Amino acid sequence: MKAPHIKHVALIICCASVACDSPTKPLVGCLGDVPIEISTSSAATAQLRFDWSPRCGITTLTVSTVPAPGASPVQVWSLDAAEQMPVGPSITYGVTLRGATAPHIALPLVPGLTYRVSVAFVVGGDGIAARGDKLFTF
Repeated sequence: MKAPHIKHVALIICCASVACDSPTKPLVGCLGDVPIEISTSSAATAQLRFDWSPRCGITTLTVSTVPAPGASPVQVWSLDAAEQMPVGPSITYGVTLRGATAPHIALPLVPGLTYRVSVAFVVGGDGIAARGDKLFTF
């Protein structure tokens, strides 16, 4: 086997250094408190979008009802991702991102009902490195 030519080695090093600073590099997981912003795309489509800052990745997102006293919350949608492949920010309600899983399709949101969206970056299977939640009325 021939030794690589110096120009080939230089090209490989150059490409690798450019790739390390690529805008497509993986998200870093969130740490600490995650303030969540909620927006709707338009009244006609009523698509909810969950966003947060800093622009970091999470491994779980859950949307549940906020029940009356004495009642239990109902989970209307959730999303899970691997610790090594966190997702977000900017997740649209009911849309399962590539690399994530949703145990069931999103239930329709009821106008006037209050919900809680919760996000977290879970490490090691059970350690919470970051979390955030917000109430909203649809």
